Amino acid sequence: MLISVTKIKCLTPPELEDAKSMGKLKNRYKVGEIAMFKCNTGIEEEERVCLSDGSWSGGNFVCGSKYYLKVYQLSLCIFILDSH
Repeated sequence: MLISVTKIKCLTPPELEDAKSMGKLKNRYKVGEIAMFKCNTGIEEEERVCLSDGSWSGGNFVCGSKYYLKVYQLSLCIFILDSH
């Protein structure tokens, strides 16, 4: 039996630690709809998309992880350039 994608819905996305939603969260979302979250500290944002199996995209997002990775990569790049 096939289920139409238009009938599949996602429930409210799970909350992210140290982040808040960037809008009012709904009880149900259609496939392809997006829920946005912003970290309480810093400028990072995380997007979650309602998938065709009724689950949410994303994974183990942690506020601060993207920022520190970018700073580390930039520092490493400067070190490499400086050492030549």
